[in-house]
Amino acid sequence: MRVLHVYKTSFPTSVGGIEVFIDNLSNHTNKLGVENTVLSLADIPQTKRTKVNSYDVVLSKQSFFIASTGFSLAAFTEFRKISASVDIIHFYFPNPFADLLYLVSPKKNLVLLPIKVMSSNKRHC
Repeated sequence: MRVLHVYKTSFPTSVGGIEVFIDNLSNHTNKLGVENTVLSLADIPQTKRTKVNSYDVVLSKQSFFIASTGFSLAAFTEFRKISASVDIIHFYFPNPFADLLYLVSPKKNLVLLPIKVMSSNKRHC
């Protein structure tokens, strides 16, 4: 099984909660035979492919940045290439650019759209 993870940023250019989650998920599912690829954006001169631990990372050149959201023209090309050969596309939100990629995603793929729920354990007196 092949999985494409799509998020704003990823290892090695950024370290945060979702990036750590994607890293852990990719490393552990790799042991079960899952081939993982991460597609994210980076402020770099050109698209770069690299290997992180047990999975591939495609860092697409960020074209512009508006309202805390990166956009990339190169990512559309990379997304089409990669999504044609995977079984599952796993989008991580919030990510407005991923919304655009979802609109052009192949309809043959299983698509995962997790919803992040913010909860509060505060009780009102």
